[in-house]
Amino acid sequence: MTLDERKLKLAQDLAEAGDYDRAYVICDKALKDNPNDYRWLTVMVFIMLANDKPAIAYSLARRVADLEPRQATGWLNLGMACKDLRRDDEAVRYGKRALKFSTNDAQKSMINVNIASSMIDMGQFVEAEKFCRNAIKQNPDTVKGRANLGFCQLAQKQWDEGWKNYRHCLGHEWRPRFTYADEPEWDGESKGNIVLYAEQGLGDQISFASVLPDVMRWAKENDSRIILDISNRLTSLVSRSFPELKVYGTQGQTEARWDREDRKVDHSLPIGQACEYFRKADSDFPGTPYLKPCKDRVKMWKSLFATKKKPVIGIAWTGGIPKTGSKWRRVDLEALLPILQSVDAHWVSLQYKPAGKEIEEFKKKHPGIDITEYHHGTLTKDYDDTVAMVAAMDHVIAMHTTIVHVAGGLGVPCWTFVPIFGQWRYGCEGEKFVWADSVRILRQTARGKWKDLFAKTAKELHELFFPGIPETTAKTSRKRSVRSHRQKIRRNDLGNRGQAGDRPSA
Repeated sequence: MTLDERKLKLAQDLAEAGDYDRAYVICDKALKDNPNDYRWLTVMVFIMLANDKPAIAYSLARRVADLEPRQATGWLNLGMACKDLRRDDEAVRYGKRALKFSTNDAQKSMINVNIASSMIDMGQFVEAEKFCRNAIKQNPDTVKGRANLGFCQLAQKQWDEGWKNYRHCLGHEWRPRFTYADEPEWDGESKGNIVLYAEQGLGDQISFASVLPDVMRWAKENDSRIILDISNRLTSLVSRSFPELKVYGTQGQTEARWDREDRKVDHSLPIGQACEYFRKADSDFPGTPYLKPCKDRVKMWKSLFATKKKPVIGIAWTGGIPKTGSKWRRVDLEALLPILQSVDAHWVSLQYKPAGKEIEEFKKKHPGIDITEYHHGTLTKDYDDTVAMVAAMDHVIAMHTTIVHVAGGLGVPCWTFVPIFGQWRYGCEGEKFVWADSVRILRQTARGKWKDLFAKTAKELHELFFPGIPETTAKTSRKRSVRSHRQKIRRNDLGNRGQAGDRPSA
């Protein structure tokens, strides 16, 4: 082995061991002598990907692919950089090219996992399943291959097997595994003190909380005790909704101050994984409201909204973060103009980030539209404020985001826009949302195209609130009469609307 080869191996070993700084120094020095050596560039790509610098990794990986177009690793890395940049089509294309040149099953399995992951990000669950199964065939021990298969199965409502494979996500950065006393994971049968702990974001915690009534019935029948550890922003809401449940807001804290009787933990499990034991078929999803907002705060919001003398509709037009496909879950108020014009309503922003400036600019262009941001309802650390505000509304229209799960948990009518790049929770087809009967799914039919769907939604929303009345005459003349029909519009089966979504691992 030459000196150059020994240095290259040292850099590779350091990078794989997570010592990126030392690996970078060695690579940088070598590339100064030969900036077109694909071997050193490949190590540098690995370092950039590991340090969450996908844009740099993308450029370097493209250079590697140009230099060695028949080398599978170069295409594999390029596909991974594309995935992190949410250039999903490219990620799949380069992944397939990597497969063409790969010569060993271990690498082929990894490539198939990455292709499947990008397809899952694009909402192509049926197609992704094929690549997941190829990955498992080539490497039966692939954890990520089975985890991604779980996403595909859950999206297709193959609940029983889907939850079992979803378990393989545990230990991932966005779904960490916690223990409180070196206890085993709960198997759905063992008795004792069982901790269900929060995972992922607020929306996931709220949605998965729908399984708590089933878990608590099981605990009562089996002489067991359930303890819930969630985000401190949700403790008041969950404690009120499930008063017999012991709730702590110590999510992710290893030195939590719990009552002495609760420190003896026999089993624990992420709250979402409890669905493996209680959500094995569509019929296991009750879809009924399970959240109880603060009554006093709801009364305050209702008193305020009553002064508007018109329907009150919450609206959210963005959702997610870059890693969860926020660029596909984002429109501006101008795009929603047909909807905002369809009903003379008091529109209330449910954006989780400040939207006052955007709303102000929009109202200058469209002064006839009554839209407001109540920052003390949406930009507060106590999520009870937001929940109470939603509970006082007639309707919610939102890009799929946390507020959809809030509306569903409260039983408030909600129409949610789901892009083609939808998450597994929203399934592959249909308008029915199995997690909540009050939520209706409105699906995008072409990537990046919302115009037709928004126009259709505007007509349906107008007909919902003002049936049989032309849009030009359905103004505030109806005043408060619409709000008296809340039970009517709360249902999820209005008319004949057709048949009865986290980030996947890399």
